[in-house]
Amino acid sequence: MAGSDVFSTYILSSTIAAADPNGVCLTQSTGGAANLSINGALTSGSVATLVPARNATITSGGSSETGKTFTFTGTDVSGNAVTEAISGPGTSATVSTTKVFKTITQIAVDAALTGDVTVGSGTTVSETIFAGRTRIRGIYFVNTNSSGPLAFHNGNNGNNVMTLQTTGTQNTSDYPDIPDEGLLCPDGAFVNFAAADVFAVTVFFN
Repeated sequence: MAGSDVFSTYILSSTIAAADPNGVCLTQSTGGAANLSINGALTSGSVATLVPARNATITSGGSSETGKTFTFTGTDVSGNAVTEAISGPGTSATVSTTKVFKTITQIAVDAALTGDVTVGSGTTVSETIFAGRTRIRGIYFVNTNSSGPLAFHNGNNGNNVMTLQTTGTQNTSDYPDIPDEGLLCPDGAFVNFAAADVFAVTVFFN
């Protein structure tokens, strides 16, 4: 690392907006295959913007929607197109996308809904460490009383390069070892996590 500049990014979970279960689509149903109306509090001009980028959720009312497929279309934090299809939720249940979205421009369902659904922003957020080619050199994080993964990716929604688990022991900290050459992220470094699982994260990179 001689001769290299090292920078850091600090992420404080308390500054992250809470999940909004109907922030993308207010309660609605369809009479057949259709696009849902993107009309929640997080939307403008039929486009939902999630800050920070995060997963999306579908919540059903009193009927099961498990036989339907919902296809999300939008962009990631870098402006790249993102599409994901997921099965609908069971009765009074919630399902989530695996991918994270910065914007959602369309949600298509392939059949009539039995009841009502809402669509919102989920609890898994994606924070940018550095958007260009970089190496992760070190990580320091403070635990909350909830345990969960810190997933580091090469590119937003890209390959996972490392996953760490927070301990669930509140107010303790961890500074895990990173290989000497660091973790190369040629498409940018991003970390996905649930805000409830970590109080704060500092990532060192160059």
